[in-house]
Amino acid sequence: MNQTINIKFIFLIALSLLFLASNSIFCKLALVNNYIDAYSFTILRLLFGAITLVLIYFYKTKKIYFSKKINWLSSFMLFSYAICFSYSFMNIDAGMGTLLLFTVVQIVMVLFSLFQKEKINMTKLLLLTDRQVQFEDVQFAFRPNLEGRKEKYNREGDRYFNIEIQDPEDAHDLIEAGFNVKFQSAEDQFVRVNSRRVENGQEPLDRDQFEDFWYMKVPVYTQYAAPVIKVRDVTDIPDFDEEVETNNVVFLPVELFGDVDTMEADNVDVVITYRQPHEDGRYLRPQLKTMYIDVISSPLERKHRY
Repeated sequence: MNQTINIKFIFLIALSLLFLASNSIFCKLALVNNYIDAYSFTILRLLFGAITLVLIYFYKTKKIYFSKKINWLSSFMLFSYAICFSYSFMNIDAGMGTLLLFTVVQIVMVLFSLFQKEKINMTKLLLLTDRQVQFEDVQFAFRPNLEGRKEKYNREGDRYFNIEIQDPEDAHDLIEAGFNVKFQSAEDQFVRVNSRRVENGQEPLDRDQFEDFWYMKVPVYTQYAAPVIKVRDVTDIPDFDEEVETNNVVFLPVELFGDVDTMEADNVDVVITYRQPHEDGRYLRPQLKTMYIDVISSPLERKHRY
């Protein structure tokens, strides 16, 4: 677990603010001199923004993917922002417009955090820390639910997975740090799994096939900034070693996160970030940041997947 000053993150924020300020100046120059009307400017701005995102996605994944699901609310809010931005810049100075834009964005972000009952402190306001935990060479404790299926204890649309923690010292360190780590005894597994196998008409498994382990649930949030999931097929690499490079890497879009639920993972590396508990909560709140999955698949699976 580490908590460090994230210089790269601060630099990227400063760069984004610089580009945003430059954007305001260019918008003002285009609109005030009547080179283009506000409505046409807005349409072109959104169009080329979409093209840029598609090119970036293609550069990273080497394929084009368009989702059939459309978030009409987000689309409407983006268009409303863009059209109001264009018309307002015809009547106010670029400097004042940029200042108002920065201020409104920050206020909306803080209000949303307060609405979500997130604790706001100086550390978060200054963005000086990057709280994350890294797990290497782990396995899923149970079948993951990155599709967001409705289950007995899970609402439809909520995505999550559980990582298995074999080392008791690691489990106790996480518990002391404030994470909700649970214990699964070999005896409980033996009873639960074999009860299900008997119901399905299968032969029960031997007791020595089960071991004690700890596990932790990790939510997967995709509403605002979706995590990165990379899948690497290592089937054709003999005596696979971590140092071996392969081009069989797929960046999963959010719409295909559910495919992870049925993959036979050979190895999983996970990076999670975490936030402080709610005021009435006891545990830190983890969420997925990045996941790397090595899978071993059959020839037909490789042919028809993605």
